[in-house]
Formats: sequence, structure tokens, C-alpha cells
Amino acid sequence: APQSALTHRPAMRAPLLLAMGAMAVAPPDAKVTVSGVSSGGFFAVQFHVAFSSLISGAGVIAGGPFYCAQGNVDVALSSCMTTPELISVEELAAITRNTYITTKTIDDPANLAKNNRVWLFTGTKDTVVHPGVVRKLESYYGLFGIKHIKMLDTIPAEHSWVTDSFGNACAFKGEPYMNQCGFDAASELLSFLYPTNTRSNLASNRTQNRLNTTATTGRLMEINQARFVPGGAPPAPLGLGKTAYAWVPEGCENGCHVHVAFHGCLQSLKHIGMDFVNVRDPPFTFVRSLQSFET
Repeated sequence: APQSALTHRPAMRAPLLLAMGAMAVAPPDAKVTVSGVSSGGFFAVQFHVAFSSLISGAGVIAGGPFYCAQGNVDVALSSCMTTPELISVEELAAITRNTYITTKTIDDPANLAKNNRVWLFTGTKDTVVHPGVVRKLESYYGLFGIKHIKMLDTIPAEHSWVTDSFGNACAFKGEPYMNQCGFDAASELLSFLYPTNTRSNLASNRTQNRLNTTATTGRLMEINQARFVPGGAPPAPLGLGKTAYAWVPEGCENGCHVHVAFHGCLQSLKHIGMDFVNVRDPPFTFVRSLQSFET
């Protein structure tokens, strides 16, 4: 279930994240973007909207609009997963604006129209989150004036993070929920979210990407997420994993663009080990993508 869809103002609930620089030299206008799949996709949207003054773009696979479930688990499991015709994006947009006006517990959603970019993906064979839910998300973002939205909805993928050559068959449903569809979602979304920092044809040049299977020089850092829980409470009751991971490419010690990725249900360390965050091999090919970034 899209757990993050149940939260109005999200705490940092995704149990695993991967953050990495997108350039070797920190630019003066460094950007932070997010992405996620399934519950992580819903969470990426929650995070993007709630902290729109900080986040400049989102890549979402099988996720839906902000506050989709409105605090109701039955709505989460129906409207937000299987019955998208029940979603009113106009109502959700109004709730978003009113939440900012009346409570200030989220950032001003007017920020979303300021050079934000949104990349969306839904597999035609997704039987968990109906493709129509992602199309509702596209409409939701459109109501806030985001001009740069890319929707990909023609690949016959089941519910999964989609890769070029790692994981189960494209139409398979099951752990680790990573399917090889001849499509490198990581490269595609990064090149869209950071268009001025990529060489031409980064995402479409799969031959180049296959050759770049060794990660760029850098280090994988473990982050104790308990440090971010108010009052010193343990992370687990908040749905937060003990450890997050950050890949820091060489040259980024003093700051770079940052991308944060949130995994989906059944993709935690407990369920699939380091598969989602393994930066030295597929499936999570952001580091391969970074090799094609201009410096």
C-alpha cells in the first residue's frame, strides 16, 4: 500500500535513500531532486510538495498525487491504487493550497511553478498501482503550473523499478520489484531532471551506458537516520530505517547537486539486501548515469 500517501505532512519515512552528486564541481545554483517507486513514489511526491522551496524536481514511478488517501487507508487501497477515477485532482490541489494558507505546515505550492521538472513513469502491465493513478498525478502537477512534465506510459512493465538489464522479466510481479525492460529509468529521469548537465543522448545511448558499468570514483557513506528523529526517539516506529546510504562522487566533498531516491514496499534491506542501493552494479544505475554528466 502507498504508505506515504497516508501522511499529510511527511516525516522522512522511506527506510532507504540514496543521495549523490550530479556534477563533479558544485554549481552556484545546486539543485536537490527526489525520486521513488511505488510507496517511495508517493513519498517522493509528498516530499516534493511539502518542501517545494527546497526541491526542484521529482521522478516518480507508480506513484500518485499529494495527500491522495486523505488519511484513510481504504482510500489509499482503492482510489490511490486501483480506481483512479475516484481521485479528484482539483480537490487535492485545493487541499494543498489551503493547507499552506491555513497551517503553513507545507511550503507555498506556488514554488512548484518555478523551473520545476517532473518525470513520470507507469508500466502498461502494472497491476498494483493502476496507470491512471500516475496520469492523475500528471494532472495534479499541471494544476500548479509546472511546464516541464514528461510522462512515459508505453513500456509493458509490471509494478517495479525499471532497468536496462537487471532483475526479473519486464512483466513479472515480485521481489525485488526490479524488472529488466531494456529501459534505464535512472538515466532517463536524471537526464530529464538535470537537462543542462548531461551530454546529448545520455539516456538513449544504452550502448554507452552498458560500457560504463564501473562506478565513478567516490565513496558510499552510511547515514544514521536516528540523528534526524526529534527527541532522540528510535526511527523504526516512524517507519524510518536505521541506515540510509549516500554515494559521494570524487570532487563532491564540498557540495554538488543532490538526488535522493526512496525505495518501495518490500525493497528494504530486510527484504532485498543492498539491491536497491548497490551503486557499483545495476540495478540502481544512477552512478553509471553520472559518468555521462558534464563536469
